[in-house]
Amino acid sequence: MKIIDAAKKSGQFSTLVKIIEQAGLTATINNQGPFTIFAPTDAAFSKFPKQLLEKLMLPENNEHLISVLAHHVVFGQHEADEIAKMSELQTVEGSNARIEANAQNIKVDAANVTQSDIIADNGVIHAIDAVIVPESAGSILN
Repeated sequence: MKIIDAAKKSGQFSTLVKIIEQAGLTATINNQGPFTIFAPTDAAFSKFPKQLLEKLMLPENNEHLISVLAHHVVFGQHEADEIAKMSELQTVEGSNARIEANAQNIKVDAANVTQSDIIADNGVIHAIDAVIVPESAGSILN
């Protein structure tokens, strides 16, 4: 089962899957890899400003949308026990995501991992409780 199918099967990433489809990245994520995806849950998207999400989904903002999505993706398959030993990971977007970990929690930038190690054939998904907006997409916030 590929990453997108694993995300759909999980039942907690419908908004993320819709956004990946909108950005035209489904084939890339399913056919390449391995990837580690820090996947905002539907609950995380419900806390994200609705107007900003709508703005990101406009065709003229596809570059910003892809930047936001790419900040949630890392090349390689990194399971939770490995990530917990790191201080940062370089994202596909190009910037580094900060990692903080203790015995109870892994934090990626400002998001907490709520479920780890959802394994797919071409990578792994870690559910997170917030949408992370990288600096490269910051201009969309204005």
